[in-house]
Amino acid sequence: MKKITILTLIIALAFISCDNFFSDSMGSSRDYNSRNIHLTTGNIGEWAQATVGNPPLARAVMRSLQRRLATATPEEMAIFLSYASMIAMEASGTGATLLINATDLLGEFIREAGPQELVDNITGIIERMQGDFEKSGGANASREFANTVASGISIQDGTPTFSQEYIDSIQPSDVNDALLVLLLGELSSNDEFNVSNLSNIDAMGLKTTIETTDSGHLQPSVQIKEGENPSPNAIAIAAYLNIIYHDETGKFDDNPITKALGLALKSDPVTEEDND
Repeated sequence: MKKITILTLIIALAFISCDNFFSDSMGSSRDYNSRNIHLTTGNIGEWAQATVGNPPLARAVMRSLQRRLATATPEEMAIFLSYASMIAMEASGTGATLLINATDLLGEFIREAGPQELVDNITGIIERMQGDFEKSGGANASREFANTVASGISIQDGTPTFSQEYIDSIQPSDVNDALLVLLLGELSSNDEFNVSNLSNIDAMGLKTTIETTDSGHLQPSVQIKEGENPSPNAIAIAAYLNIIYHDETGKFDDNPITKALGLALKSDPVTEEDND
């Protein structure tokens, strides 16, 4: 999670203190007007921090981010996308849930856990987040997030991937936030995909394949199944999983939550023999 100084927080709060950051729509409460939120690579961090505990603001920042990405350079896109998952977590209404239950939810990962324990732990986290996610309109936030990051995803030979600039800059905590929001969104809209069997990515129109790298190592990849038309959520899930599976730095394997998500969502791989 990005750290912030007290001074930066004060600046971020100042951004939302004026009425011109609200719309003039009638109603019992005012909505933030995303048109009045002007994002730059210099202020996106402050805006992201300002969304903490404020889902309506987070949703407005996400809409502004969608527009900004349309004209972003690859370098700018990498910076903007590095904050998108944090904003999405707040927009989904589950940011507070994760903070409030942090000790109970994440404490289990402190101790040494085997692969099945990691999968069981992450399944428990997702189950406990589902209620607040659905009550807070998280499904809409998840769709907005998937549509936002879609501009940074390319699909080559059926494999969704992000730009190398983004992959080089992203941290495990960003991947965790992204996958949790996307998974909760897919679970709420896809009756064939359920939390008790997260490895059933076939239900999302995806498959796990095994590829041989240039160095001769076997590497899993998540691809779109032939003849399928996955949702933007599912495509984004595949792209984030490929960040984990293609990593050679070890940083995602060292993070127990990222490792657990990678294990939980890995289906039985399709080999070259299966494709013949």
